[in-house]
Amino acid sequence: SNVETKSTKKQQKLEAEMSKIQARQAELLVILADSKLYEKSQENKLQLLLNEQKNNQNKLEALELNWLELVS
Repeated sequence: SNVETKSTKKQQKLEAEMSKIQARQAELLVILADSKLYEKSQENKLQLLLNEQKNNQNKLEALELNWLELVS
């Protein structure tokens, strides 16, 4: 039915968005593993990356909740 197609499309959109953020989170883990980032001169950069990581985590949680509502 049409309703099913609509929710499937929404579901696929959410899944694509989640994959994108998860890929970036994996990238951030690699970046944050660099010990040079923890030198005093890199403080601002480190803060930006940690903020991005936290924001991504919040976005992911929200997307997952939306996704769960669709599939249940």
